Amino acid sequence: MKVKAAPGLRVPTEDRANAYIEQTPVDVPMSLYYRRLVADGDLIRLPDELSPEGKKGGGKND
Repeated sequence: MKVKAAPGLRVPTEDRANAYIEQTPVDVPMSLYYRRLVADGDLIRLPDELSPEGKKGGGKND
């Protein structure tokens, strides 16, 4: 999933406490750690980018 830190925050990554997620969007695994940070509002989940032909599978019209 793609996330960025909430405004004014620096959030430590799961595997390296001295590396931070800031305002630049990054891809992270859907682990409990990151899902909890999203639920708490420390990280903002961003929509996944679609390829030019669109995503396949999982949609209502598939």
